[in-house]
Amino acid sequence: MIRSDIRTLVRLSPIVTTGLITNANLDTLLDRACESMALDGRALPRNEQFNIVASQREYVVSGASPVLTSDDFLSVDMETNGGVLFNDGSRWISRPELQPKTRAWLDRNQPNWRTAATAASPLYWYLDRATDNSDNLVVGFEPVPSTARTDGGWIHYLSRGRLMTADTHSPWTA
Repeated sequence: MIRSDIRTLVRLSPIVTTGLITNANLDTLLDRACESMALDGRALPRNEQFNIVASQREYVVSGASPVLTSDDFLSVDMETNGGVLFNDGSRWISRPELQPKTRAWLDRNQPNWRTAATAASPLYWYLDRATDNSDNLVVGFEPVPSTARTDGGWIHYLSRGRLMTADTHSPWTA
């Protein structure tokens, strides 16, 4: 079903007239509904490996120059291998060895984490906004990995799919 068909079905309701909700606003609501269904229904699970750069803490997953080639990140998929994995050169490390945390948790429990030395393998990962005042969403590691590794990071995530930008586009596939 394409966006114009979905819009027609919604407009069958006598209260959803173009005078009440413009097509532009309805299109925005349809995009949000698609994102919600993709998240709640785990409709589009994906995974991708990315390069680890020595002494780099954060990697953009959504925003400018993301490490994910599809640029369709919606949420970390915690139901698949703990969401984020790290390769130490001999094996993939995931939960329980690599724990998901927040910056607030790290501030409380690892007070010097922002200036701590690098390590061979991180113990924690977090998902948050970048600290450079951008709108980028990043995955960060603590401690910061000391060694560069090709395909050394692996993120399992839920995709938002492609948004419908034309009336002939279908949900998630555009």
